[in-house]
Amino acid sequence: MEANKFETAAKQELHKFFSLIPDVTDLGSMKMPSCVVDDEWHELMRNEQDYILFCSESAGSYIGHAPGNGQSEIEWVGAYEKRYGKLPHIWFTQKNGFFDENGYQKYQDTGVMIASWDCGPVMPDKGKAIQSDIDNLKKIVEINKKISQLNEIPIPELEKMEKIDESTILNSIKEKIDRFNIEKIKEKYPKK
Repeated sequence: MEANKFETAAKQELHKFFSLIPDVTDLGSMKMPSCVVDDEWHELMRNEQDYILFCSESAGSYIGHAPGNGQSEIEWVGAYEKRYGKLPHIWFTQKNGFFDENGYQKYQDTGVMIASWDCGPVMPDKGKAIQSDIDNLKKIVEINKKISQLNEIPIPELEKMEKIDESTILNSIKEKIDRFNIEKIKEKYPKK
């Protein structure tokens, strides 16, 4: 298989692997048994924006990558087969191109994949994700402050509040936008 086709196949399989994650009750069962697909995972993570988009399209949310190792039955194979059919050869191919014919034949005969793994997916810590969202909202507030200063519209000093939650920030942003829109309407249609 040519390098580009190999990478494309690995990316397609990573997409399928990620697409199974939302339906899994035990994320610990989602082991990554393919070093080829895992290499593509690492390659995608190098560009954060592209990776976030890939995760969103494949699984609906960001998927983290966590080290771990072992060897056992790969539990998600049944869910994969229900959705996509039998596992293709790439799941049994090593980085050096070696195809594990014995492992593949055992899988064909039994429907069970026994493999080693060294990583798996993780969902980001909700607390960290919420904090990240709040940090991003704070950045939006700062940008809106600068816009407001340019337009001479006062904004509440949110950073002085001891605790800022998402709804407070969103409400403040909405109020600022409303005030801005009202000012623009007044400029466009002054009272006579």
